[in-house]
Amino acid sequence: MTEKIIKKFTLSVNNDLLRYSYLAFLGINVKSGFTDQVIEALSSLDEVLELHEMFGRFGLFLKVRAKDLIHMGGIIENKIGVLPHILKLKLMSILKTKKEEQKFVEV
Repeated sequence: MTEKIIKKFTLSVNNDLLRYSYLAFLGINVKSGFTDQVIEALSSLDEVLELHEMFGRFGLFLKVRAKDLIHMGGIIENKIGVLPHILKLKLMSILKTKKEEQKFVEV
């Protein structure tokens, strides 16, 4: 029963001390039929912490970490925005994080 419960083990680091204190979400719309291709490319970027396929205003929703706003601009301009088949990007900056964790919920 407990086999394969833990998919991945990670550490939580102090990103401020590492000088990666800028956190944002990115909403992305992708040309129809190319979502899997864009997901594969985005998944290879170290700055992309989470990638979710969504239903709603954006087809993809990313959690991205950078050193600062200028660094984030470079990531968007040189790594994400240059990918083919991306139609629209929307940056949503995080002001403060009050809670960030993953829990096991027993059902």
